[in-house]
Amino acid sequence: MPFNSLEISPDGTCKVCCKIDANIKKDDGTDFNVLYDKLDNIWHSTDINQLRNKFTSNQKPVECWRCWTEEESKVKSLRLQSMYYRVDQLKPEITYLSLKLSNKCNLACRICSPALSSLWQTQFKKLNWDLTPIEMFKTIDIDKFQGDRLQSLQHISKNLTHLLIYGGEPLVNDEIINYLTYLATVGISKNIQLTLNTNGTIYTDSLIDTFLKFKSVDLFLSVDDIDTRFEYQRWPAKWSKIHNNISKYALVKDKINVEFYPTVSVLNICNIEEILERLTTYNIPITFNNIIHEPELLSIRNLPRLCKNKLIDDISSINFTRFNFNKQYPDVKSSLINFMQLPNDDGWNLNKAGYLKKFVQGMTDVDNLRQTPVQEFLPELWKLLNDS
Repeated sequence: MPFNSLEISPDGTCKVCCKIDANIKKDDGTDFNVLYDKLDNIWHSTDINQLRNKFTSNQKPVECWRCWTEEESKVKSLRLQSMYYRVDQLKPEITYLSLKLSNKCNLACRICSPALSSLWQTQFKKLNWDLTPIEMFKTIDIDKFQGDRLQSLQHISKNLTHLLIYGGEPLVNDEIINYLTYLATVGISKNIQLTLNTNGTIYTDSLIDTFLKFKSVDLFLSVDDIDTRFEYQRWPAKWSKIHNNISKYALVKDKINVEFYPTVSVLNICNIEEILERLTTYNIPITFNNIIHEPELLSIRNLPRLCKNKLIDDISSINFTRFNFNKQYPDVKSSLINFMQLPNDDGWNLNKAGYLKKFVQGMTDVDNLRQTPVQEFLPELWKLLNDS
């Protein structure tokens, strides 16, 4: 991915991919930013060239720790997925572009943060929680880029084979819709494989018409749970609306590739069998390889050992072959169990009482604001944390 991939974040900073733990930096150590710096200077910087050299010399860059950790637990990491794409290491070229141009979002999901959700920013203010500088940024308006920056984005678009759109929620962002329309209008879209993650709250026929002008489309629905548990995790969405939109997307899955893309966390691990059973009824494939690392409180690798042992026993007894998984990710059971068996993150080796205390501290303020007590909405998790 250092040879063909660039990700632009909502604050204008850039990375090689969404998993790497480092922005691309100038020689003085400050971050490049597409609002002020030309893409060509970013792509040919000393920093990214040094990263390329690490890979060509068969090193494991420490900033890529998420992929190394996932591969250790037999999860198919983004690094392994990216090896399907041919690259010329002697002539790096941006053909794989990931855009997170805004944190504009209509939801404030429990696993998310103000950096990727404008509604979370509003919630933080109501809670009188401090926002970090990265969470206070002004998001990019692609139509108001300085002229040469917008032109450089349009220029690299001509060479794209893959375009990934994330958010916030991309489908409530006019800038994203306008960019997709631009690509379709000038005819570039026919060469591009489009991947777009959406929370499932939006469906329109006009969007489908735009999608059909791309070479191919992978539309991933971020559905982590069902019924009221879904509403707890992806507040303030309503499951009835999500269900209706899923049904509509299911009707066009012969024209575009539609898949579920659940995120595995502490919040849904206790109900994983029931969730997968329900998602399978929609006859939409499930891509099941997104196990969160952060926030650390919600990563299943950081649960107390007694809780992990109980979950591993439960998961071991599940027949995963009956679920409608994307065939690229066949060994879901082993991935979950292996990930939980990884050592806890530094500072998270808490016993049951210590973890429960931190969990309650992390949930209470938001539960009170939203009037969604975790004990009521996630009773199986509450029982696990109290009884294990």
